Amino acid sequence: MMPQIVDSCLSTNENLATASLQCLTNLTLTVNLGSHASIVETLPRLLGALDVYQSRRLQICKVLVNLSACSAMVPCILAAKIPWCARNLLVEDEDTARRWLRFMVNITQAALDENVTEKSLPVKYKAASPETTYCYLYGSSNQLLLDSLLIHNYEDDELNQLSNTLYKNIKMKKILTAMS
Repeated sequence: MMPQIVDSCLSTNENLATASLQCLTNLTLTVNLGSHASIVETLPRLLGALDVYQSRRLQICKVLVNLSACSAMVPCILAAKIPWCARNLLVEDEDTARRWLRFMVNITQAALDENVTEKSLPVKYKAASPETTYCYLYGSSNQLLLDSLLIHNYEDDELNQLSNTLYKNIKMKKILTAMS
């Protein structure tokens, strides 16, 4: 069922896509995601859709926030290819930036809590190494992300708090990884 809904989310029919994204948002709140392998299969397509469908970014980010709240999903999210627009999502409209930051905070916190490492990412769902979400967050080239989190000062206090939390989570994970 999930793959068919994601197919509809990526439809060229804007009304069908919007209704499907709302349905998927609700489903990801109500089902036990840890037991649904089909949703894991759709992660690369959802993340990739952020690059293609700018008008759907907010709703896709809502789905991703719901998925990231399930710790069983986090290794698969970290293994997936990061969208090219990832840094741009930090400076989109406030609602999209808030959802993207919440998504990133959720996965970085889970990576800390569950001690997720690059070696523990599921091979079946892993994108090419420099393109994984894990490498984007913790790889040697993440300085641009860290700099943008430090430099960008949002007018909204919640966005600043999320940005600071994301920065601290990334730095803490890098410190812990270096120590092990």
